[in-house]
Amino acid sequence: KLVILKKSSIAINISYNRSVFFVVLGPHGVGKTTTISELKNKFEIENKKIYATHHLEYKKNINLKNNKINNSEIEYIKKNQLIKIIKLIIISVFDELVYIKNINKAIRENIKRKSILIFDRYIYDRHIDLKINKRNRISIFLTKVSCILLKKPFFTFILNDSPENIYSRNKEYKISDIKYYQK
Repeated sequence: KLVILKKSSIAINISYNRSVFFVVLGPHGVGKTTTISELKNKFEIENKKIYATHHLEYKKNINLKNNKINNSEIEYIKKNQLIKIIKLIIISVFDELVYIKNINKAIRENIKRKSILIFDRYIYDRHIDLKINKRNRISIFLTKVSCILLKKPFFTFILNDSPENIYSRNKEYKISDIKYYQK
């Protein structure tokens, strides 16, 4: 189920006897955190088990410090681009596999608890963010594959507003990037 919200008020009536998970998508500054807060309050009033998280929480467990290119390798890598490419591939694949594993673990744990899981952003936002920020093509490709492989949410909220309004609240992206995001 997909809902595009343009107003800040939400009316949701969900009866469930199993775990569900929601995703709230949208560019920075569109109101995802506010919407999630409203959803949490609504479900807590109804005494439902709820867990809300930001999708990047699942990247914090990745130990990238061991995967970065250190200074002693720089000269050698400048001379040998193949090693740089191989290292980039390994780091990108490792990064995405750990991310997928951690997201799937969170979903499985909430299914066992029969709780509601709400993600502030999800792999779709991550994919678009990598494209906007012109990250390496390997990571962009892997996030696209992840979009296919990761469990689909029960319900997705796509928050929307004019690019100018979003930009006035959060200047992280240029207006042209916000328009690209909204495509």
